[in-house]
Amino acid sequence: MESPFRTLNVQVWSKLEGYKGSNVQDRPEGAEKYAVFTLEEVQKGLVRYIVHQYNQGVDNRTGQTRYQRWEARLLHSTVLPSERELDICLMKQATRKVQRGGHISFEDVVYKGDHLAGYAGQQIALRYDPDNLGVIYIYRIQNNKEEFLSRGFPVLDGFEGRSLKEWQAIKKAMKQSNVVSTSVNISEFFEKQDNKPNKTLRQRRKVAQKANKKLLTDSFEDLEDSLVENQYQELKPRANPLLGLQVSYQDDLFE
Repeated sequence: MESPFRTLNVQVWSKLEGYKGSNVQDRPEGAEKYAVFTLEEVQKGLVRYIVHQYNQGVDNRTGQTRYQRWEARLLHSTVLPSERELDICLMKQATRKVQRGGHISFEDVVYKGDHLAGYAGQQIALRYDPDNLGVIYIYRIQNNKEEFLSRGFPVLDGFEGRSLKEWQAIKKAMKQSNVVSTSVNISEFFEKQDNKPNKTLRQRRKVAQKANKKLLTDSFEDLEDSLVENQYQELKPRANPLLGLQVSYQDDLFE
């Protein structure tokens, strides 16, 4: 397992801006300031490296590329799966019921697909990319198999390229502000979220420490209440030793 990690570290990760490295002595100062890649960009870059570089590199032991070696050992020629078949393999799955008019509600987002009105009331399977709620893929379930029916697009604007995690945070913020879900409001809340300054690693750790300390305090208070309710008033509550502990992280040991 160490060899693939070492290969990726040397040939991919170390070439990216913001790379921190595994050796703290060689770690550049302020590496986080130069971290400019999103998770989606890193994922795409990793796939490109594996497909176009790693699998095309010649293995000294065989004199073949990894792709040639794989192809030579095939018992018969393979048929490339269709794009819809790849959706089934790679995307997340959920089941929903088609509503009147061919609408589908998923994660409080209403989607509309072509030719779905005739399936109203039926259970369907849908595939979705959690990093992009701008489109879902809808399948009919028949004889334990899935048959592609249509793509579905949100009735309201603003979801293209937006992740499920982003939408859940926006949905919570809109509910707290008593804001109705409209295309304009959703876009405005997404824009506000995009313009929020990113917290540094140290700031995120302080927030985590504060949350953990509150959790310990609440847990101890619940324990005290439970002792009272069970008529154990004679047991005096003692100081919680856990509250004096500081949550630390492995990186802090080397700073």
